[in-house]
Amino acid sequence: MMSDKRIPTRFQSLQTAKHYLGINEPLSLFDTMPHTEYWNLSDIIDIVTPTEYPQGLQTKKNITQTEIYNIFDFSPIRVKTNKLSNTDFFEKHVVPFKTNSGSDLSLTRYAVYNIINRFYPNNIFDLVYFMVPSDTPVEQIYGISQNFKRISEREKLKQQERYLAGVTKKYNAQFSTIQAILQNTLFGNTDMHKIKLFHHIPDKSPTADYMGAKSLRAKNNAIYNAIANIDTNKTTYNTFISLIQKSAMEQRQRMQYKYGITPEHDIYFQPISKTQGIFNQMRKKFIKQYAFETLR
Repeated sequence: MMSDKRIPTRFQSLQTAKHYLGINEPLSLFDTMPHTEYWNLSDIIDIVTPTEYPQGLQTKKNITQTEIYNIFDFSPIRVKTNKLSNTDFFEKHVVPFKTNSGSDLSLTRYAVYNIINRFYPNNIFDLVYFMVPSDTPVEQIYGISQNFKRISEREKLKQQERYLAGVTKKYNAQFSTIQAILQNTLFGNTDMHKIKLFHHIPDKSPTADYMGAKSLRAKNNAIYNAIANIDTNKTTYNTFISLIQKSAMEQRQRMQYKYGITPEHDIYFQPISKTQGIFNQMRKKFIKQYAFETLR
């Protein structure tokens, strides 16, 4: 079940913006299909960033191919053949055309993936949409994207935990004590030992390595907001603890209101390290399947 109500609309927008080469379109030496899908850059920008444009790209009326060329992943051609130049490879994926208001670019699935991966790395749903086969249901795309989103959210949390450790040290307190207070509040005083047993989490493994993207973000925000309100020269230790608890409770309530779940119900059986491996394998499969489609 999708807890983010915006996803179906996002999915439908991407589907509606999709075009197909005609059945009589000539094929090249690429391993392509007669119904190669493509999207127009102007539509993609409208969908993934309705209020601003990615760094390096100009407005829809003045788009050059150079910005995209500079972020393109040319590694597949070094595996496929050494007779194809970067320029030839690129021009199979990015085709300019004139519009009534100026110009635009037609993009293969692989080309759009490159753009999102470079300019919108946090748009995991969009990235997964282009990585998986075109007939993948929206529910499945959402589930995969939520699993993959754990990777970046875990890295963000590690950074916030380093900041929290620094603040804790100034109070001559044990970081493990602060972590326990934060986690107990965030998880509604749920028995963490039972959570670890149920999800087969090793005793010495951090629970965060198994948390979902939403609960990781909640913990990240809780630490960030608490630290933002701390002045180590004036804030007492007891006030510091109160701020941690208050911030964690606010994020717990916010998560429940926004998504209908609480952190203790957003735990995976799979560690994030394994999720990273699955992501890498999916990316390899995607490149093998789509890197040699062509619009020319």
